[in-house]
Amino acid sequence: MASPESAAASLKDWDGKKVPPGVYHALETSYRGQTGIGKKMIELLDFYEDVAVLVPTQLSITEGTFSPEMMSPKVNVKTKLILKKDSTAILGPYTYHQIKVANLLKKILDNDNIDDQEKARLCSSRSSAEAQRWLASFNEREHKAIAGAETSAAAMDEAELASLTQAERNQRKRQQTLSDRVVHKLSAAQMVAIHYTVATFFFLCRIPFQVIEHWAFTAMLRALNPAYVPFRRTCLSTSWLDKLYGETEEKLESKMDSLPGKKTVIIDGFKDRVGYVHITLSTCPDRFLLICVVATRRRHVMNITHCKPGLAAYVKTAWFGRNSHGGDVYAEEAKTTVGDGKYIVACCADNTSSNTGMQRGMFGILTPLFPSWFFLGCCVHCMDLLSEDIAKDSFLAADYQRLQIHYGNRTAVFHVA
Repeated sequence: MASPESAAASLKDWDGKKVPPGVYHALETSYRGQTGIGKKMIELLDFYEDVAVLVPTQLSITEGTFSPEMMSPKVNVKTKLILKKDSTAILGPYTYHQIKVANLLKKILDNDNIDDQEKARLCSSRSSAEAQRWLASFNEREHKAIAGAETSAAAMDEAELASLTQAERNQRKRQQTLSDRVVHKLSAAQMVAIHYTVATFFFLCRIPFQVIEHWAFTAMLRALNPAYVPFRRTCLSTSWLDKLYGETEEKLESKMDSLPGKKTVIIDGFKDRVGYVHITLSTCPDRFLLICVVATRRRHVMNITHCKPGLAAYVKTAWFGRNSHGGDVYAEEAKTTVGDGKYIVACCADNTSSNTGMQRGMFGILTPLFPSWFFLGCCVHCMDLLSEDIAKDSFLAADYQRLQIHYGNRTAVFHVA
């Protein structure tokens, strides 16, 4: 048997009062740990806020002095339920493990703060007499309301029909056709699936986010499924953008890890332009897709990509302002991207001195830090520079001027035989 000292030491603090461990556990457990709570009872309890109640022990004069060790869950723990939509509607306190289902349903059905549609969904899955009586009464009220609305609409149609143009009549017919459909409520999972598809459509098709709140777009969604309620623009640009971006990164990392060998870091430097740049990387047919949309202001920019044979994945874009920077700045950015570099086998970059210089360039700074890497100048960049030099020779200038294609403020010159 535990000594009084050890029993006192095991007491726990709950709402400023010392209680035994068993009592503390009952107070902290949902619905005081009552057993036998099934799915249908959970549906009822979800309408209520669960509040634990600690009842003081009442002792007679002959029973001596009270001590916390004398408390027990059965005597001192109770449950109070408060309706979430009406804090004045309170049930209990119920004694330990004695929450009753019947009282819960009656309180919900009698409360005017709870929407009738919620009550109808609750009662439709129950066979109790009380639930079926309320549901029958609700259906009768709904039928009367629909009949009254149809009568009013018919009277309005007769009065206005003569003044409507043919186009307006056709529009009313189309709307009536949509209104006559039987629409089933969407489950939470179905709603999320549609949200996901709508968000993907906006991101991949580069649709401005404000379109989701445009009346014509919301009308289209209602025509497709009146039960669907789209999210707001702010939700699209925050929660859903973050969610889809995170999932895309996870898919790309998984795909990259499944490929053999180590990764190559590809660094592409350029100056951005006024406007917007869309960077899109896709690995069809697997449909892993990543899009980066950035505003541009003629700053020095570095795009960083990881690749393995068969897959190239965009990692990040870094901006360095309008002033030129040396290899130390670019090397520092590369280091923060690759970490310890143990999963990297090579680094490829443009053939500028700030990148490939072995004294003060990025390659020279990274070589002692990652001695196992291969450092490669970009072959495509070499071909680009070579083509530009050849195009400057006077004996070829006349031929190359036969066709000019203008793109922005650049001129791409092609030779046509």
